[in-house]
Amino acid sequence: MTWPDSRGGSPTRLASDGCAAPPVVVAEIAMVLAALAGATVLARRLSLREGRTASDTSHPDATRVKPA
Repeated sequence: MTWPDSRGGSPTRLASDGCAAPPVVVAEIAMVLAALAGATVLARRLSLREGRTASDTSHPDATRVKPA
């Protein structure tokens, strides 16, 4: 794989000619999955806080669930 030289000259060869790509992709996927898992845990923690009253919210009926 080649990449154009920054000065507009002849293309230069990339140092990682695809051999380092799979570990990098695996690491990036792992980071994305870890971020999603962390966000899910945080969202559940915040939504399931105990002791939450109507006065803790901006709207008094925000903690009430209306049946369908």
